[in-house]
Amino acid sequence: MESNLSMKKIAAVVSAAVLFLLLLSFALLAVLNRKPCAAFYGISERTQNAMEAVLQQTAVRRKGKSQPYEVVRLDDALPLADALKKVRRVDVLFIHAGCNADVAAARAKKKKSGFEPGILSKMTTSVKQAAQPVDGRIAAVPLLIDHCEIDINRNAFSSSGMEELSYWSDLETFADKTRASSLAAAVFAGADDASLVNVFGAMTEALSGVDSWNRAVAEIQAAFAEGGAAARIASEAAARLLQKDGALYEAGNTVRRWIDIGIFPKNVMELTMDDIEFYMTHHLSQTAFMTLSDHRTLPIEALSEFTSIYYPSRGGTVRHFTAPVIFAVPLTKNKTARSSIRSLAVSLQNMLSVRTGLAPAEASAGVPDRQADDVRYWVAASEAPLPALSAAAFRSQAEVSAFARALRASFQ
Repeated sequence: MESNLSMKKIAAVVSAAVLFLLLLSFALLAVLNRKPCAAFYGISERTQNAMEAVLQQTAVRRKGKSQPYEVVRLDDALPLADALKKVRRVDVLFIHAGCNADVAAARAKKKKSGFEPGILSKMTTSVKQAAQPVDGRIAAVPLLIDHCEIDINRNAFSSSGMEELSYWSDLETFADKTRASSLAAAVFAGADDASLVNVFGAMTEALSGVDSWNRAVAEIQAAFAEGGAAARIASEAAARLLQKDGALYEAGNTVRRWIDIGIFPKNVMELTMDDIEFYMTHHLSQTAFMTLSDHRTLPIEALSEFTSIYYPSRGGTVRHFTAPVIFAVPLTKNKTARSSIRSLAVSLQNMLSVRTGLAPAEASAGVPDRQADDVRYWVAASEAPLPALSAAAFRSQAEVSAFARALRASFQ
């Protein structure tokens, strides 16, 4: 009887051990078979789709039955740290330069997942500076460069009798010359929160210099860090920054004056990118402020007579063009993700640039057209590019929207 009981105990132990080993095997297989996760934060859907198509070609899923990467789009209405809490695990993050990219880079540093500096070897000095190496490692790898640009109608410029648009005064003279022949001499998408904030940011660097731009970023960050109602914080911060000794004063004063003299339309704060497209297509405006990524969304009918220039300065200042860099940040040591980042940064720059229409980070990679090549050249010929103000000073799209509403209110 005792022998039978012992045998039953042994059988039960063996069965439990076999079950445990089976469960452990399944768990190990699940881990080994887990797709690496790529996340996008604050990047337009169009650019994300183009980048994702290239990313999925950098690895091969076992047996080729599915795409190698799981891809998620993080909620940029939240600060990055909060958005990451809503997903299980992210191996590589694609993000614009700015305060949230700094948060991501700090995480990569903590994980010791950064790359050796050699991954930047084919990039220009200014792009390398944007990467901001930490402890000799590259936690945020530059891949692409966007740019805050001004699109100018070539025919209108030829008819203006002007030879160049080297300084801000030249741009204003050209815009003034085209008032009579335009419904609106110059336009920008003031109804779009990020576009409005970024026009102010780019104008601040051009008119007041990088020190004023840095001061605006620091003051906005400090204001929101104190906490409280976003609308109140944004309203008070905008009022301080737009007053005569404020960091955004020159940009705000120029926008206000251009509205008053009829260069910008009185409803410029209500215009969308659809409106900009209409103005350009029907020759109703000869100057349009936008980004290179905005430029890529417009049809050939709108762009056929336009060429792009950088924001000119008043002269005598060292330039840091507002040219938002898109980084890849390795948040884990996943080998597939690391291999993909290396491929995107070193061997697939041409494909990334062509697919997205943005400028490559690499100095000699192929580009789709003159616009992308010009951006690469302008950034290479200047100091480290600045992020968009919307990404540098604000932790979330909700903060950007609150500040944009405050800017609009100051022009009513």
